[in-house]
Amino acid sequence: MTSKTTIYVAIVCTILVTFFAGFYAYPAPFNQFADQVEKTAHIKIPKFPEKNYRLGLDLRGGVELLYEIDLSQIKDGDFKTATEVLKESVERRLVEKQVVSEAEIQIQKDQDKYLLSVKIPGIGDPKQAINEIGTMPNLEFREQGPNFEIAVKKREEFNNLTGEQQAQLMKDMTEYQETGTLKGRPAADIEAIKQWDLGFSDPFLPGQLTGRYIEKATVEMEQTGANAVVALKFNAEGAKLFEEITGRNIDKLLAIYIDGEMISAPVVKSKISGGNAQISGNFTVEQATKLANNLNEGALPVPVQLISQKTVGPTLGEESLQKTLKAGLIGFILVAIFMIVVYHLAGFLASISLFVYVVLTLALFKLFGFTLTLPGIGALILSLGMAVDANVLIFSRMREELKLGKGFALAVEEGSNRAWPAIRDGNLNTLFEVFILFMFGAGFVKGFATTLGIGIILSLFCAVYVSRFLLLAFAGSKLEKITWLW
Repeated sequence: MTSKTTIYVAIVCTILVTFFAGFYAYPAPFNQFADQVEKTAHIKIPKFPEKNYRLGLDLRGGVELLYEIDLSQIKDGDFKTATEVLKESVERRLVEKQVVSEAEIQIQKDQDKYLLSVKIPGIGDPKQAINEIGTMPNLEFREQGPNFEIAVKKREEFNNLTGEQQAQLMKDMTEYQETGTLKGRPAADIEAIKQWDLGFSDPFLPGQLTGRYIEKATVEMEQTGANAVVALKFNAEGAKLFEEITGRNIDKLLAIYIDGEMISAPVVKSKISGGNAQISGNFTVEQATKLANNLNEGALPVPVQLISQKTVGPTLGEESLQKTLKAGLIGFILVAIFMIVVYHLAGFLASISLFVYVVLTLALFKLFGFTLTLPGIGALILSLGMAVDANVLIFSRMREELKLGKGFALAVEEGSNRAWPAIRDGNLNTLFEVFILFMFGAGFVKGFATTLGIGIILSLFCAVYVSRFLLLAFAGSKLEKITWLW
């Protein structure tokens, strides 16, 4: 049997936690009271932080960024894998930076192009959203290809041209890449430019090893101490690829590209095992640190280019949010009335427990910065109903124990213990479904799962412990003798 001291301590702790959680969730009344006390009695009372809830795109709006994905170096059969890795990398960045847990990240196809759409709620400035995602470097190791010698020769020819001639050639290259032809030029010149394009613009064929295989990137100094370098540690699969690539390129150049730009091209002296590599490029410590951080946050398997940025308006808006909250309040009141009518004083205590649950949930959402969306609010209300189910099971079993002539305290304990297996199994089954939604869902689906999971855990605590201690507080009192109250 639970002692009276334990019961009273538990109730006092619950009241204090609810008090602080309630004013943390809605600090305006307490802060106004603190201001009044300071003004009249000159006593300064600490205030609760005024922190707004983070609302989702459907309630508050946000920013949409659209990136074009360059899959030119990926085999057709590997498109899906590359785009999924890209999506996971961007999502990981947002979560690790605690930007938002409700970002909508989607891969879209527009004719023959693949696009990455990133919608971030609660951010009004596209530049801020771009900064939050950060630089997304595309790291590649490229091997010498069959056109390497031609590329070197063409590069030398290009370097020997005057600045004006180089500029004209680059202009011709752009025209050729966009139209496939060069107006006013002989066919022989066009073929020469094609060959130059294959050689100089892409002198090394892309290998299989990219930034997706990086396990860790750190900054080190060269032995001379003059420049910083970025040391790479590949995962097991990357280490195997790196060993194969270096093994077949001994005494050849292995170029390291970041975002399509060659950083360095060291000569491979021997096969390299262990999965360690180094990027050098006359970096300062600051430059190397920035590159290492970006690679650690998720070097992408394919290049991306930002092509569109815009502000997205809320699909529901403030009015719809108020209506949804009003509907939730009405639902809470109706549930409380039902519990009181059916279970009398026990139902009233259960309503107090539900109030504690709502306050704690709102406080946790604000404390940890979870994003509130309409599906999330629906999950919150759903978990409230599940908390009622737990109370119904406990009260029904408690009534059965009372009918058998057992004492009030024993009936409460036995009712809770006997109802627990059914409560546990039902909620574990729902938590299992929540886990599946969270692991395989995205966007609002994952947000719904997060809210529902938190709600279930808190509702279990309030139904099984808070309601139980409130009931046990009446053990030994005159009210326990009034049978119709229970």
